[in-house]
Amino acid sequence: MSDFYVIAVCHTIRDHHYITLWRPDDCGYTPVLPRAGKYDRQRIESHLDYYNTGDHIAVPVNAVDQLATSIPAGFFDHAGDGVPNTKASWDAIRAAVTYPTEWPIKPEWHGKRRRRTR
Repeated sequence: MSDFYVIAVCHTIRDHHYITLWRPDDCGYTPVLPRAGKYDRQRIESHLDYYNTGDHIAVPVNAVDQLATSIPAGFFDHAGDGVPNTKASWDAIRAAVTYPTEWPIKPEWHGKRRRRTR
């Protein structure tokens, strides 16, 4: 049985250095992987409309763990690895998404230009 992280696309903005993930039991958010929740396949599949909308995406743990880097000490209250909020990370994450999403996945990575508004 494989586990998934749920990534909060809508809670990761351009100013963030690390990608935001859900904590265990649907309770809050964290950029620190050791504090992130791991959700089993059965739970994800039974609630795809909740865990995999496009604003939130379920991604296999092994795909996310491969992207992890050390977060500098003191950057967050809790130590551990995180996933850099970069275009390369988002490309790898989008490629690893197992289930189709209801809405397009539109991440904002660190340094991405703002969309022009009129």
